[in-house]
Amino acid sequence: MLFLWRLLLIMLIFGVLYGGSTYVIREYFKVDHLSWWSYNHINNEHKRFDWALRRIAIVLIIIGSIVNLSRDIENELWFFQPWIIVFAMSVLGQFLRAYMEKKYIENEKYYKASVAEAFVLLIVLFITYQTNFYGLLF
Repeated sequence: MLFLWRLLLIMLIFGVLYGGSTYVIREYFKVDHLSWWSYNHINNEHKRFDWALRRIAIVLIIIGSIVNLSRDIENELWFFQPWIIVFAMSVLGQFLRAYMEKKYIENEKYYKASVAEAFVLLIVLFITYQTNFYGLLF
């Protein structure tokens, strides 16, 4: 039960840090806020690339789990850890959104806001990982 509370606290901290910074960035650039509950694809090409990125993440997590389970726990490959793959795919997804916005949306503020959000996401994820998930896991 303690793990569940720690997980919820991690999600709350991450949500406040990233969600709050996203709100501030969107307000600063004066662009529409994206819905947290939908995919917000720019067009069908963006949707196709986004889902391809998700499929790649799933395949990498499966392959990584098989590889890491076949190794000793001390010799696991760090780049096949599920949270590393999820972190990387989240950041790549944000940069993909920024690229699609630059390519297909005439208002440059949208892609600038997405790039800023991607860098904030990268920083928050890095801090989360480096602080051992804010000291809540171990």
